[in-house]
Amino acid sequence: MQSESVRCAVIVSAEAVTTLVLVLCFAALVTVHVATVYGLFARRAPALALFGMLVPPVALVGAFLRGMRVRAVLWLLAASLYGSALWLAS
Repeated sequence: MQSESVRCAVIVSAEAVTTLVLVLCFAALVTVHVATVYGLFARRAPALALFGMLVPPVALVGAFLRGMRVRAVLWLLAASLYGSALWLAS
């Protein structure tokens, strides 16, 4: 009987960790995306920034084209981590 409760606790713990990873990856993606859009506004590309806010991959391309390579790589990394975490959670 005890082994069943331990097994159940491990499953709940794994679900909690999965949920935490998903939330953190999504928060990182949103943070990098907003920073990228802000950078596009600051670099005098308001049309690209507005379109990038509505269609997120446009912000990634705009960041590469406007010389914000670090933000673009961070955006791509955060999106990849979030996608991987979402795939593992399903």
